[in-house]
Amino acid sequence: MRGGFSTVSEHCAVETVSTVRAFQSDKPVCPLDVRFATLQYLALSSKMLKLARLSFRQLSIGVFIVIALLLGATSLHALHTLDRFAALSRAAAERAVVLTANASRLDERGIAMQRAARQFMVLDDPAFRDRYADAMRDATRALDVLEQGIPATQSVIARQWRQSAKNALAVLQQPGPAD
Repeated sequence: MRGGFSTVSEHCAVETVSTVRAFQSDKPVCPLDVRFATLQYLALSSKMLKLARLSFRQLSIGVFIVIALLLGATSLHALHTLDRFAALSRAAAERAVVLTANASRLDERGIAMQRAARQFMVLDDPAFRDRYADAMRDATRALDVLEQGIPATQSVIARQWRQSAKNALAVLQQPGPAD
């Protein structure tokens, strides 16, 4: 026990402080401090040398693996995006089929309404008036679906169509000159 220190670590702790002072005042430096600093430097240097010791082949494989992982992640993202686009495309196609079917149904029901109205006017048979009313209900349902499915549908035109159909039904329900 030199200088009243019980362990080497106590000695080094005190000597570290004195080493800093010694460097500042040109006093001799404790050999344990020099060894400790040298060991720290060597440990740090050995970690850096491990990276430098890798061969070109090992570095190439490492870079290849990193690039492959990045390409794989990009491919998965592209696959997810294409899957989303496919789902949106299917939904749009289903919506287009429904709207086209309702547009055709509206056209067919309109023709059926005209035919029933003409036949009622000529033959004065109440069954034709009932056919007109049934065709008008079906056409109105198809028009409702079209209005909901196509936001740009002009509601003014739809309202005019409905009003014209109701007016024609009112005319058909009025008693004729033969009644």
